[in-house]
Amino acid sequence: MIMAGRRVFALHPFAAVFSPGDLVAGRLLKSYYWLRVPGMTLGTVRLACFLPCAAINSVRIGLVCHTKQTLFSVLPRSPGFALVGRVDELAAILPALSSGRMLLHVSSTICPPVKEIDMNAGSTPGSKYDLVVIVKTAVYNFHNRQTFRSLYASINNFSAPTRHPFRIGIVFSVGLPRRSGNRTFERDGFNVTLPDRAGEVLKDIEHTHPLIIRRLQEEILQYNDLLVGDYEDTYYNLTTKMMTAFQWAARFCRNERPGFLFLDDDYGFHPTNLRRFLARLGADWRERMVVGLEFNKPPTVRYGNDARTDKWALSKREMPWPRLPPYSSGRFYFLGYEQLEKLAITMLFTRPIPIDDVWLGLVMTKLDMRFQ
Repeated sequence: MIMAGRRVFALHPFAAVFSPGDLVAGRLLKSYYWLRVPGMTLGTVRLACFLPCAAINSVRIGLVCHTKQTLFSVLPRSPGFALVGRVDELAAILPALSSGRMLLHVSSTICPPVKEIDMNAGSTPGSKYDLVVIVKTAVYNFHNRQTFRSLYASINNFSAPTRHPFRIGIVFSVGLPRRSGNRTFERDGFNVTLPDRAGEVLKDIEHTHPLIIRRLQEEILQYNDLLVGDYEDTYYNLTTKMMTAFQWAARFCRNERPGFLFLDDDYGFHPTNLRRFLARLGADWRERMVVGLEFNKPPTVRYGNDARTDKWALSKREMPWPRLPPYSSGRFYFLGYEQLEKLAITMLFTRPIPIDDVWLGLVMTKLDMRFQ
C-alpha cells in the first residue's frame, strides 16, 4: 500500500485478485486484449471497470488485438513466449502486470497519487513538473540526502521560482534497512564482500537497524520527497530499486508526463547548465529523450578473476554471454516519459540480474533503444 498524508492507495489494484504468476489483459480505446497460452484458459479483465470479461483457450501464443491494428512482437520472455501488440497500448495494463512489490511511501506533491477516476481530470494544482530528478540513494545515506536538499533548495519542488523556464522536482528512492547479516553476500556459490560505502553501512546493521528506522520515519514526516520501497536496501537489490522507481514514475507521473533525470546521491547537476541543455533539445524532449554515457558491449566480469571486481561480477547463469549489452553508467541518465513507460513495461518481462545498469541495458536492447 502507499501512504500519502492520511490516504492509502494500492499501487497494483489486482494484487489481491491474481497471483504473481498471472498475466492480465485489459481494455483500452475500445480494443480488447487477451493472453493466449497453449493448453491454458486465462481470464481477461476490462480495466475500465475491473471486472472479468472473457475466458479464452487457444493454441496460439500472444497478446492479440481485436481491432486488427498492426501487430509485432515485443517484450520477449523466452523462446516459447512472446507478447504481441503495441507497447504504447500496453501501458494501460501496467498495474495488472506488476510483480506486486509495494511502495510504502510516496511524495504527495511530485506526481501525487490520485484516484483512478481522476486520472484524466488533469494535474493536481502545483504538481506539474517539466523534469523530475530521481536520486538513487541508500536508506543509510541521510547526510547525502540532506546535502542534496540544501544544495538545490532554491529550485526544488514548491520553492521553485516561476521565472525559471523549466520546473524541476526532486525525489529520493530508498528501500528499508537490512535487519541482519553483514557485508558478505553469497552470490551463485561465491562469497562476495562488499567494499567501500556499500559494505561499511552493513557492518553493525543488527544494532543500528532501530535507529535507522526511527530516522527514516522522522525524515518522512519532515520532508515530502521520499519514495520508500518494500525491499532491503543493499547493493544487490539495486535492480529492485530501479524497477520500483520506474513503476512509480510510469504509474503516477502519467498525467504530468515529465522528463526524468536519474542520479546517484554522490552526483549533482548545475541548474543553469541543465536548463540550457534542456532548452537546446527538441520540443518533444519530455517524451522522447534518451541521454546517457554509454558503454558499448564491455566484457562480462566473472567471479574469481580479481577480488576487486567481484562486486560487479555476474555468473554464467545470470549472463551467459562474454560481453554485456550496451548500457549507460548509472551515475546519471535522462529519459523522456514515453521511453520510460516502455521500459517500465518491458522490465516486467525481463528476468532481473543484480547489476542494475546492465539490466537496464538488457531491457533497452529488447526495445532496440540506445542512449545518445
